[in-house]
Amino acid sequence: MKPHRAQVGWALWASALAFSCAGPTLVGRAQDRNPLLKPPDQVSEGIAIPTKDAQIIANAGQAVDTADPAHPNTSGYASTGAQYFHPTFHQSAIFQARSVSHLIFLVELSNRWSELTHAENYEVSLVDEQGHVFRPAEMRGEPAKRIFSSMVLGRSDVVHMIVLGTSAGTQVYTHGEDQNTDMKTMLGARTIIEFLADQPILTPQTRELKLRLKHRNRALEFIWDFRQ
Repeated sequence: MKPHRAQVGWALWASALAFSCAGPTLVGRAQDRNPLLKPPDQVSEGIAIPTKDAQIIANAGQAVDTADPAHPNTSGYASTGAQYFHPTFHQSAIFQARSVSHLIFLVELSNRWSELTHAENYEVSLVDEQGHVFRPAEMRGEPAKRIFSSMVLGRSDVVHMIVLGTSAGTQVYTHGEDQNTDMKTMLGARTIIEFLADQPILTPQTRELKLRLKHRNRALEFIWDFRQ
């Protein structure tokens, strides 16, 4: 039996949604000097990957223009409207080389879902240009915090009751379009990821380090290219 057209449409929509949830790997790259050669702190360059979220909309205020005598009905708020935009957030990472076999990374992630702000929820690995893979010895995360809340684009004047014949005349009572409206909040959290191995992880000859974070709904790569 052939599937119903609606079933096919639903399957295509579901597969597209699943793909959009996972999405492509977000990659950030920095040209850097090997931290071992940067005393006294031996800290790398930071990498920040800019991201946007279609659900997070901000308002920069309303544009006001001067009245045009030739077109008196086309100026002001009605014609210019509000300036809406999607703010940019960042996924960032930086690390310190305590020794050739001890690296400490500070990772900060932002997302509307708290689970995706915690690097502890990702499969984390560190890879050099020769393919050597290192796993974290320890990860210490902080609670997610609200870093941005966007406006509610819903009506607040939905009529739910009209009372006639009161001493004050007709009374109209209104409420919001959805009393449980989500404010579309962006969350952020930082995690310290510590790599400690019995063998060198970073040497003066290392040409590249790649920090990988893999989640079923997201993947990130922070890549440091070391100039010799």
